[in-house]
Amino acid sequence: MSSAQAARTSARPVHYTSTDRSGGLKRLGISAVARVKRTSNHNSAVRDDLPKDLTFPPSSTRVLTKGAAHYGIMIPDLPEPHRFLAHMTVIGGTGFRVWDDNGAIPGRPRGITQLCWGTAQSDPTRSFHVFGVDETELADDGSVLRFGPDHTLTVDYPSVHLRSTLDDLNVALDLHCTDDISWVADSEIYRHYSLLCQYEGTIASKDSAAQQVSGTCTFEYGIGYAPFMDLPRMLPTPLKIPADFFTYHVLDLGPGEQIVACALGAFGRHTALMGADIRQVGTGVRRIGVEAEFTVTEFASVPTSYDGRAEMVLPTAFTWRFTHDDGTTSYIDGTVDTHWLYAGMGYIAGYHWHGEIQGRTRTGQAYLEYSDRRAGARR
Repeated sequence: MSSAQAARTSARPVHYTSTDRSGGLKRLGISAVARVKRTSNHNSAVRDDLPKDLTFPPSSTRVLTKGAAHYGIMIPDLPEPHRFLAHMTVIGGTGFRVWDDNGAIPGRPRGITQLCWGTAQSDPTRSFHVFGVDETELADDGSVLRFGPDHTLTVDYPSVHLRSTLDDLNVALDLHCTDDISWVADSEIYRHYSLLCQYEGTIASKDSAAQQVSGTCTFEYGIGYAPFMDLPRMLPTPLKIPADFFTYHVLDLGPGEQIVACALGAFGRHTALMGADIRQVGTGVRRIGVEAEFTVTEFASVPTSYDGRAEMVLPTAFTWRFTHDDGTTSYIDGTVDTHWLYAGMGYIAGYHWHGEIQGRTRTGQAYLEYSDRRAGARR
């Protein structure tokens, strides 16, 4: 048996669908968490308007206050050699199996920042950073967020500015947030949404000259609290919330238009959350069909790990399928064509895709997050 065949045999199948209602008591647990967190699914949305408060406060270092926060800028359409940009920030520990790397934060998680930063050109051994409380400056309203001396995010809605010279990647980007928004969850214990943005600026590295760039991207924000976030250490893996699979995609469709799609799995094989939106500047947000499914069709020949941990068999090819209310289907076939960057919550890469969306043949570049921490999966 070849090494590629061995990896495909050892990797657990990946198939999630928005129509999954299996699981018995596990399904009841998934449904209960979904109700408490007020999460969206492909056939339902918690809301479609902007939040009333358009500031983006970080998590706090004080007990009994917001304990975890997420800021993300995901760009799928950079020119060669960069292809995509990952700015994936998680402050604190989430308590979810799929998003926590206990090896990254050996002590108290409150106020500790994990940052995945890089492009397709970046060195994957240098893309993941952990900043202590004394290494960050976080304004209470989230207007200025500094991670170490070389990476700064400033937010004055609808403007977002990213400046960084971290890891020899020199980036100066200005984002303009539109009113087009996708909600993941909206509750007092967890709130998470994604804004469609247009960006422009420059990007350079030690190996490539400065380039003027512009296009469509996302700005992500999430904030939450649960009592375990006040513990002196990260939750042991067996006690974490059993969401154990996650993938998130941002696909470039052309000027001012994108697709965002995500799937979250729990208890090894059950769908906990799934949704996919088409977003276009000036047109708004609409779901793709009434049913969605995500399937990995090919895995890498060997597992990927970071610093001796977080071992996963990562995908090389996958498919999204969408069913419309008239019975017709749309599809997206993706092929990973960059190396993977470790992000704490999993891994990030870029891919090329082709497909048919609502009767129109499309192709483009995309950004991908992927984490598989299911029991029995190689990790």
